[in-house]
Amino acid sequence: MNTNLFKTAAFLCGVSCFSSLSAQYISITPPSISYTPSAVENVADIPEVVELAIKTDATSWTVNFIATPLISATHQNIIPEDCIFIRHEYSQQNGMLPEDSYQQLGVPLMLASGGPTAGEYKVVNRLQFRIQFPPGLETDTYTGEFRIQYQDNYGQSEEILLSVSVSLSPFFQIVPSLSQLQLTVNGQPDFYNFNHTLQLNLLSSSASCNFTVELAPLRSFSGKFLPPEFIYIMLPGITSNHANDNFVNLKQPFRTPIELSPSPNSILHERNISVYLKIKTEWQFETGIYKSELKIYAESTPEKPIIIPILVRISEVSVLILSENSVNFHVNGPPQVWKADKSVKLFVGSNSGLWSVHCETTELIGSKGLIPASRLFLRTQPNTYQGSAGAGYGYQPLGDQIEIATGGPIDFVEISDMQLKLKTIETDRPGHYEGKVIFTLLANP
Repeated sequence: MNTNLFKTAAFLCGVSCFSSLSAQYISITPPSISYTPSAVENVADIPEVVELAIKTDATSWTVNFIATPLISATHQNIIPEDCIFIRHEYSQQNGMLPEDSYQQLGVPLMLASGGPTAGEYKVVNRLQFRIQFPPGLETDTYTGEFRIQYQDNYGQSEEILLSVSVSLSPFFQIVPSLSQLQLTVNGQPDFYNFNHTLQLNLLSSSASCNFTVELAPLRSFSGKFLPPEFIYIMLPGITSNHANDNFVNLKQPFRTPIELSPSPNSILHERNISVYLKIKTEWQFETGIYKSELKIYAESTPEKPIIIPILVRISEVSVLILSENSVNFHVNGPPQVWKADKSVKLFVGSNSGLWSVHCETTELIGSKGLIPASRLFLRTQPNTYQGSAGAGYGYQPLGDQIEIATGGPIDFVEISDMQLKLKTIETDRPGHYEGKVIFTLLANP
């Protein structure tokens, strides 16, 4: 039979030579087999083929095979013999078994029979093994010895042992549903949810694991950064009994034990986890694109994390609010400078790298004439105008646009307490006049 037809699987083999173990009648090559699965599966094929050779002058002989359990080194678990399968080239019926035909090894099995071999070892069978891992099998090294027994019509018998070692290493794998998480912030400081929910499929050889999530500071191309304390994470059913709707701050790595359920298709345990992220923005967050990485791993295998890139776009947002919608001048005397009935407070919040507030006014228009904008005066507090233009120290005329304040990223605060004055002259006719004082916030990201 062409052994190249044997099916193989991706395993890391522990034997790289082809040494033999020989007795008087029996020889096996190699004398032992060992392997470590590259991935823990329910059924695994050992790729090594064991050649069985016989040297005898007996006119009739048989070789039988007896499997024994594979016993763990540190636990009470075993891989019983009925979970071990063999594929070989001998059949009493027609001398050959169909390709890929494995036989369960719960009872002794005849491997070969024949007559004299002309004084030299003759290959009489080739053996390949399959292991079906029983549910709940612990990660460990399982060892045993398979018995190969020779007996002939001269009354001679012999037994040789094939050593077997199966190593199931601790296994942990995270399969994410997304390759990147993104968020664009287009509003005033608040909590903003990331665009998509990250789904994680956890596979582990253990029924529980210590699960860790870390976040590096978010950095922009220009060197600005946002500390991770403004990022929050929620895992439904896991981050319970926390404030802010069960969201947990990622200022420190988030660690939690995770319980997993047995997988129906393997000896592994699995669990699907939903990961929600949101960011709490501040006025001090300057505009730009910030990048970071979400690092997720089990503490048993910290050297094998998954890395999810994070991209946050902070758009420019600036707000200007006045404490009053209108002011009035009650002019009831001869021409002079009149003070408005109330002051106006100016509030600004901005994440812009550079912003400025400008003020201009329209003419005051009445039914019998108009008052030009140059006779309206404004004083800011703190005072930005060092002079007098006929309305008192610190008051500057509004005939042209003036700059009131300028700055960089700033929390929403009061930046000025403003007072308006109006200068009347003899030619102003009695009546009701109206106009507008316009405040403009200009921002440069």
